[in-house]
Amino acid sequence: MPWQNLSRSINDKKLFTLMVICICLSAFDGLATIYHIYHGVASELNPLMHYLLSWDEVVFFFVKVFVTAAALIICYIKQDQQLGRIAIWFATVCYYFIFIYHILIYRLAYSSH
Repeated sequence: MPWQNLSRSINDKKLFTLMVICICLSAFDGLATIYHIYHGVASELNPLMHYLLSWDEVVFFFVKVFVTAAALIICYIKQDQQLGRIAIWFATVCYYFIFIYHILIYRLAYSSH
């Protein structure tokens, strides 16, 4: 079972921590996206996520975090293959830049209030 491999392989604490950070950054991205859209300073470009967001913000948030977490867990389970490790690092770096982007939007769009 893949879940047994996950519980046995948490010995790579650095990679596991990186995965958790990436999931947290994904959650921040979801919340910040909802906040910026609510205030009219951003829009969701992904058509599926745009649909989910127009349907229900809570569903949007949980689908976003779940999809990210599921993909990262698969990569973590496959960490013995270099691509799995690279994917976790790559996703974390991407979400870090998205985090910075949201901070910049916040500072630029809301600094006049």
